[in-house]
Amino acid sequence: MDTAPASTNVAQIAPRQPTPKQKREIIGILEVCYDDEAKRYKGGDTDKSVADILGEGVMLGWVSSIREEMFGPDGGNAEMDEVATQVRDLVASVRVHEQKVLDHAEKAREHADAVVKFGDHARVLLKRVETIKKSVGPKAAGA
Repeated sequence: MDTAPASTNVAQIAPRQPTPKQKREIIGILEVCYDDEAKRYKGGDTDKSVADILGEGVMLGWVSSIREEMFGPDGGNAEMDEVATQVRDLVASVRVHEQKVLDHAEKAREHADAVVKFGDHARVLLKRVETIKKSVGPKAAGA
């Protein structure tokens, strides 16, 4: 008996595509919220916010694809640029203050070393005073 494996017929399903009306709506929104000169979204808009605004089954991938094809490859926005600038400024400030802390820490170490040195010297001097007192005291006078 010859039993050849049955061939599996897997139907390939094409991904859903936007309707012409959905494409026009996406382009219409992009015309309003995408900055052609800056090559990014204005304000806080994103591909996702555009898809959310349109609703009615408009997929994020459609917005991204149409934006890339017709407006530009950058899905960033003005808010992201502003936050990035603030972060860079903040990091620069942190570095300045970090260096000041390190400088102060070095000075504090120098002062701490001086305190130890002066304390050691003061203990030596007190010991000498005690030795002198014992020499000058009643025992020294009676000898």
